[in-house]
Amino acid sequence: MSSFVKDLKSLINGHSRENDSDTPDFILAGLVEDLLAAFSKATRERDRWCGHKPWARNNEVSGGSGPDPVDPCSNQIGTAND
Repeated sequence: MSSFVKDLKSLINGHSRENDSDTPDFILAGLVEDLLAAFSKATRERDRWCGHKPWARNNEVSGGSGPDPVDPCSNQIGTAND
């Protein structure tokens, strides 16, 4: 178990968030980790499809002049008929 999952498990338990679904905190923490991994995979696939090369992280943080982080391929979005 990664330190992130351990910390998240403690956070979930400390706020009793597992009570809403009656699901153990370690399962919820693992789910969040899996969701983050799936989101990262999806954004990489989107970037590859768009031909987008991710902007430098220092530009994103400092407000540099990298590509628009909200919609990097807005002019390439397909339609339902594609």
